[in-house]
Amino acid sequence: MNSDQILSGIAFIAKCILPVVGVVVLVYLALLLKKIIETLKEVDRTLILAEEQVRKLDAPLATVEDLSHTVDDVHHKTREAVTSAADSVKKNAAVAKSWIEEKRNSSNLPEDPEAIKEWVTEKKDNVVSMVSEKGEAVKDKVEKIKAESKEFPINHTKEEEEHE
Repeated sequence: MNSDQILSGIAFIAKCILPVVGVVVLVYLALLLKKIIETLKEVDRTLILAEEQVRKLDAPLATVEDLSHTVDDVHHKTREAVTSAADSVKKNAAVAKSWIEEKRNSSNLPEDPEAIKEWVTEKKDNVVSMVSEKGEAVKDKVEKIKAESKEFPINHTKEEEEHE
């Protein structure tokens, strides 16, 4: 056997095997493409399902957004009420201070320590009642804001109503 015969034998075997190998590769390629197509269909279904779930979250997220805005409004109104109360106390403290100075200067203060104690207690009670009134006003404002904050609307689209 010489090298020409060996090469022609190998060529003959290759001619017989090559079509079979080609068919096997084509079959594997077809199976691979089929599997890719099935996977893509599954991915499509998964994406559709994910989109539906995200759409279901739109209404609760809108509610959370409305609630966040309501909390911001309550915070703003509370800050205004506290500032107003502080300004009122500050203003009334100045009035009380000037009144006490006036009384001290006019020498209408009683000389007896017990009478001074009663006078100071009376004035303290007046200041406490004024502060209590302002505190009640602030409390009423906060309660009103809380009541208003519980009334946040939830808007649904027609598409969401049909889904339910």
